[in-house]
Amino acid sequence: MFNLVYQSIQSLKNPSLWRLLAGCVLTNLILLILFIWGVMAGMEHLAQHAGSIPLWLVQLLTGATAIIAAWFLFPILLPMIAGLFAQNIADIIEKSCYPQSMLLTPPPSFWQSFCFDIRLAITGILLNIIVLPLYLLPGINIIPYYLLNGYLLGHGFFMIIARRHLPIPEIRALRRQYRWKLLIAGMVIVALSAVPGINLLVPILAVAMMVHLFQRIENSNTQPKPFR
Repeated sequence: MFNLVYQSIQSLKNPSLWRLLAGCVLTNLILLILFIWGVMAGMEHLAQHAGSIPLWLVQLLTGATAIIAAWFLFPILLPMIAGLFAQNIADIIEKSCYPQSMLLTPPPSFWQSFCFDIRLAITGILLNIIVLPLYLLPGINIIPYYLLNGYLLGHGFFMIIARRHLPIPEIRALRRQYRWKLLIAGMVIVALSAVPGINLLVPILAVAMMVHLFQRIENSNTQPKPFR
């Protein structure tokens, strides 16, 4: 798995990805700012009805809540962010590393892929709300958080890439066969998304990871060529 992460980081050296990388970072920053602003605005609105709570305490709690909520929910939004760039990223990496790889005819359209990414993000938000009580248990809260979101992101990103090449029934069979490998890959994505700075690159890294992982699964004898 460490080799897979290293291979994905090496993919970012491809100059063709730099424009997408800049767009991904900018999109992440905008969404994070809007999310934190929305949470803070909502908390301040609620605080107006609290009456006796000091203003400085309201501001402190509001800021802390916004940052914590952004840190927890950011991985759930990754598929939606990646959906804006996933097909172009996958095209560049596959053409550079796996030119023999065959696409479905016709491949999924941008809107088909993006709608799938939105459904995945909404599913993730709803499931995280359901298990929210477990997140409040100190000491063990990280276990359900990583298991749930690792599963969602591992299987979700694999589907994003695999559906470019295979029909859905075959993808489901592969997901069952390699479910543990996909879970670990998803947990790595969740862990990377918790690192400030690196989390801005995670949507592209996640797509790159799944491109390489899919190709390994599809053909264990395939060795990527160096970028030119």
